[in-house]
Amino acid sequence: MANTIYIIHSSGDESRRIAAVISPEADGVRLFETSADFLEAVTPEARGCVLASSDLTGSGMCALIKGIQAHGLQLPVVVLGRDADLAAAVAFMRAGAAEYVELPVLDRRLRKVVRQALALGQS
Repeated sequence: MANTIYIIHSSGDESRRIAAVISPEADGVRLFETSADFLEAVTPEARGCVLASSDLTGSGMCALIKGIQAHGLQLPVVVLGRDADLAAAVAFMRAGAAEYVELPVLDRRLRKVVRQALALGQS
């Protein structure tokens, strides 16, 4: 089964920048503007990982993580945050996120985090 990296971010420019950095790490990259769009499109057979902005509009990050779990998806979630909000980072991790990465992040660090998340999804 092919590994896909699913990026959920409201900024198309930011999504494309992240995709360019991490695309060598997987078989494909899919971009979504909202968690609802992602949850509607993803299938139970999906393999890979999710990178999502901490400031998701709509139901929010914790709801995304719970939605992934409710659908029985084996997709680790990497949260991409812009500010050092420790309480939010802890809440995301408690909800089930695999990692919290504060942006901006070095490209090599982001690729490393994605490799680790992809490995988690295969275990």
